[in-house]
Amino acid sequence: MRAPGGGEVVGVVALAGEGQAVVALVSLEKLLAQQAPWWVAEKHAVAIVDVDDAPLATRARAAADPAIAPYKMAIGDATQGLFVSLAAYPRPTNLVRNALLGAIGALALVTAVALWTRARHLRRRREAELRLREEYAFRTAMENSLTVGMRARDLQGAVTSVNPAFCRMVGWSQEELVGTRPPMPYWREEDIERTRAFHDSVLEGRAPKNGMELRFRRRDGTEFDALVYEAPLIDAQGRQKGWIGSFVDVTARKQAEALAREQSETLERTARLVTIGEMASLVAHELNQPLAAISGYTAGMLNLVDAGAADEAAMRGALSKSAEAARRAGRIIQRVQDFVRRSEPRREPFDLAALARECVEFFQRDAADVVVTLDLAADAPPALGDRVLIEQVIINLLRNAGEATGAQAERRIAVSLTVEGEDLAFSVADNGPGLSPEIEARLFTPFATTKRTGMGLGLTICRSILEVHRGRLTGANAAGGGAVFAFRLRGAGPEPAQGRAVA
Repeated sequence: MRAPGGGEVVGVVALAGEGQAVVALVSLEKLLAQQAPWWVAEKHAVAIVDVDDAPLATRARAAADPAIAPYKMAIGDATQGLFVSLAAYPRPTNLVRNALLGAIGALALVTAVALWTRARHLRRRREAELRLREEYAFRTAMENSLTVGMRARDLQGAVTSVNPAFCRMVGWSQEELVGTRPPMPYWREEDIERTRAFHDSVLEGRAPKNGMELRFRRRDGTEFDALVYEAPLIDAQGRQKGWIGSFVDVTARKQAEALAREQSETLERTARLVTIGEMASLVAHELNQPLAAISGYTAGMLNLVDAGAADEAAMRGALSKSAEAARRAGRIIQRVQDFVRRSEPRREPFDLAALARECVEFFQRDAADVVVTLDLAADAPPALGDRVLIEQVIINLLRNAGEATGAQAERRIAVSLTVEGEDLAFSVADNGPGLSPEIEARLFTPFATTKRTGMGLGLTICRSILEVHRGRLTGANAAGGGAVFAFRLRGAGPEPAQGRAVA
């Protein structure tokens, strides 16, 4: 029934018993509002209808979908004609739903990408900071371990940074040096103008590429030599912001070089004093010949005078030969004195072939049983050098060859002179036992000898003489047995070819 005035529909409940009755009027609208669950009303339109599906009371947020049949359930006995109806709301279209889902998905993706990007950025930043700390620690450790002093200056010349090595080098701390301007506290007053000139040239961009050696004074007053290199200091944008200088302490090196020079000069003087004994022994044999000739010519002339048979021509010839022998002895002694005084050898043209014949003739006076074969190029130009020193070399090689053949039944020595380009090649070969591997390895080592009474300096002196002449002495075993020693001399110029002389 409807309430008075045609308003809401109410239900009538009558309870009767024992002669009494209770009648209750219930508002169907309020009944639905109180008893229908909210979560059901959110998804369905709830209504109380009669037998003809006319709504008596409704609870809905929107009109029901007419295309979907409602669901009805009777209230109490179906014969009473009241039903509860549940009707579905219209479903949203796919476009709207998909748009919403797409927007939600896009927002979620954007959020995820943003979170991932932020996390990656934070991770990279932490890694970059870690690498920066490690790089800074590494460079600091490397800079602190350097023994080379490093000093940075700005474009106006003020010190902006120094490393510990530089502080140890000059004696001032980093705090005291940073910000200082020329003249620097470690500059020497005696060299302040020269140092300032170098400083100004660096600021003007004219720093020497090979550096410059300067002398500085430490805080305690001691001085040191440093080799200074300057280079532009470029920042990350490629702009020059100053100058970076490296200071290498070369004091110890210069002292070592000075000591080495002093020791070298002392060693050279000592070596010359030692080798003079060997030179004397080499020259003694050659001096014996002119002295013996002088003695013989003098004795012959005395005999002629005593016998009253002195002939002017014979006397003149004997005196001439005695004078020549005396001059030869004087030249030998003079060259020994020049060698002791370290004078330069005389570089004059001389006939090397003729000198070889003279040396062989002199050698065979004491070794007549040695067969010496000469193979001298007749077209050889004059050699350029000191004749007396080269004579000593040839005599020494001949004597060594003669001593090497001492145990042979037939002692043979072959002397050869050939022309090779602008050089003269001279060699002395023997038929001795040759060179053992031990001797060959230290052939020109001082004091290395196989002679019982030898000093081991003969070949060393010969090599030194030839090195002064820009030549080289070599020794090796000959192909047919024995040993061969050879050297080269620069020729003074060509002479007319006359064939080859063989003796």
